[in-house]
Amino acid sequence: MIINNIKISKILNSLGNWTIEVTILTDKCSQSASVPQGESTGKYEAKYVTVEKAIQNLAKITPHLIGTNFESIEDFDSKLLNLDGTSNKQKLGANLILALSIATTKSFAHYNNKEAFEFISEHFGFTKKIPEFSLLIFEGGKHGSNYLTIQEFMLITSGIEDSLKILDTYKKYLTDNHMFVGYGLEGAFTSSQLHDIQVLDLFKSLTPENKIALDIAESSREGEMLDFSAIMDKYNIFSIEDPKQEEDYPGWKNFYDTYGEKVLVVADDLTTTNATLIQNSQKEQLANAVIIKPNQVGSITETIKAVKVAREKNWKIVVSHRSGDTNDDFISDLSVGIGAEYVKFGSIQRGERVAKFNRILQIEKLLNS
Repeated sequence: MIINNIKISKILNSLGNWTIEVTILTDKCSQSASVPQGESTGKYEAKYVTVEKAIQNLAKITPHLIGTNFESIEDFDSKLLNLDGTSNKQKLGANLILALSIATTKSFAHYNNKEAFEFISEHFGFTKKIPEFSLLIFEGGKHGSNYLTIQEFMLITSGIEDSLKILDTYKKYLTDNHMFVGYGLEGAFTSSQLHDIQVLDLFKSLTPENKIALDIAESSREGEMLDFSAIMDKYNIFSIEDPKQEEDYPGWKNFYDTYGEKVLVVADDLTTTNATLIQNSQKEQLANAVIIKPNQVGSITETIKAVKVAREKNWKIVVSHRSGDTNDDFISDLSVGIGAEYVKFGSIQRGERVAKFNRILQIEKLLNS
């Protein structure tokens, strides 16, 4: 596939910050991609550059890309990584590399007359699957009310209709009890009248049949140490993400040894979609599930490598959005294409979150047609 032209523009993400959108033009199509950015980020994530620097960098590398016949997305990504030449993408920027990588993945899909999820599944050898939702209900920490020290309170749901009913249940309860005060960064409820245990009590009372998923985000959490022993048996806890700080390896090991057979112990800041870090965590038996965020590592090829390494030890896969997201819905295709068990798109509020849920609806129709 030969790239004829590349365009780049500044757009806003959901936090009102500038990000980039890249468009790849070939003889067959024009495909665009924009990249998100997290509010709370892991120490080992690939490095972003400023939007202005990304635009300058693209101008410098464009002559190396236009007119070149790329045989595969691996071929294209390899070219970008060689042009960058650093271990953490600090020269070109993970934001620029990822935007180019996603847009080119979409272009290869179109070139092969495939939807993006079909191309990912067939090209990389995965079985397609519609994931379950880790539906965000309440936000705390950096994403919401300071009264909630846990960053994300989620419920596992099996479809959008089910998810909407659950959200309506909580909205009605909060409104009727004069507790509803607003939304967090990812579209979920946040309230200055609720504390962590009170939210868990609400889950137990209003939706006892739904499994609970928590993102502790311990590396950025403020507050007293959580007493996990007090909540594991009392509530329908299904998964715990980032229960310890990213470099607290003894803490991770102790937590996994204690709870690994009872719940999913989900690594995010610990592994940052990095195949080597995932392998290290597997060797030490620190987790049994992993968050996949392409912008943490900076290219689709490296994202796929991380997924394949996770699968070698039968880790569960959770594809995730970021707090500062865009209307780009590629991670919906990615989640289905790699057969992820779960996705985190936030709540069904705000356009940048809804876009990803809507894409899942479209994919379901395509798979059923």
